Amino acid sequence: MNEWNEQLKNEYESLTQKCGFVDLGHRTQIELTGDDHLAFLHNLCTNEIKGLEVGRGCEAYLTSVRGKVVAHILVFRTAEGLIVETAAEWGQTLMEHFDRYIIMEDVQLQDHSSDWRELLVSGVEACEGLARLGVAEIPQEIGDHLPATIDERQIWLRRVPFLDQPTFVIAILQDQADAIEQALRNADFFSCSQETFHRARVETGFPWFPQDIGEDNLAQEVARDQQAISFTKGCYLGQEIVARIDALGRVNHTLTMIRMEGNRIPAVGTEIHAGSNVVGKISSVTYSPRQDSILGLAILRCSALKSSLQVDGIPAVALTASE
Repeated sequence: MNEWNEQLKNEYESLTQKCGFVDLGHRTQIELTGDDHLAFLHNLCTNEIKGLEVGRGCEAYLTSVRGKVVAHILVFRTAEGLIVETAAEWGQTLMEHFDRYIIMEDVQLQDHSSDWRELLVSGVEACEGLARLGVAEIPQEIGDHLPATIDERQIWLRRVPFLDQPTFVIAILQDQADAIEQALRNADFFSCSQETFHRARVETGFPWFPQDIGEDNLAQEVARDQQAISFTKGCYLGQEIVARIDALGRVNHTLTMIRMEGNRIPAVGTEIHAGSNVVGKISSVTYSPRQDSILGLAILRCSALKSSLQVDGIPAVALTASE
């Protein structure tokens, strides 16, 4: 096991049971505006976009014509347009993807990734901590978002699905980020590392694009149908494949949490075996304080979900949602 020291314990406790914050850096944030921006994105992703109200958001996949994942995204509707948010350094890829499908539509694209920074705040006491900072209204549902002020600086507060606890992203202009970080510290938010964030994320089972999800994965293999796919919205790029899989009622692979025996943490990319067969690869892995064991995420062959598994010689088991 990687060193589990007092600092990491304090970070984990703060981010889950108290209130902590993590600098997520410059995640990709693209704004879509223009008369056709709602219909345009609606026709390129798996979830309902045209019906989103201002101040609401959703999770979705951009998919290819083959129903494969181009990107796992969060979408937020503002009074001016839509914000598409995803992993860092995907701005150019998404801009090119969107531009490819703009024919006659009135859609303008603006990449804010280098201008905006994201600070994640989370924990059982996160809402109380934000209130101490003078945030008068807290987004209540995942996807809800609103403008707010901290230390007389304008922020955008978004409720996100990354962790089990109340979790928010503060989107802030780059030159304001240091001041907001200091304000968080002054309000008793504990500064936490990305390592701690991903530890809690793996415990939650939330996939991180593109680490856990790639272009070889079908949308339904990510196992977030309820959160990210509308099966009633009608046609969109890749919809025929998504609908066909829905009609079949199954996929051959699915995102799964893996629990390993002992305290040795295998490397990301390590193959998972069921007997002599390779049935998946570890994509995220960490020590879990919640389960006091090593947990990983993997796209696993469904036929192996109830099998005895081995990860680099380590006995392992696939966990169900109730575990």
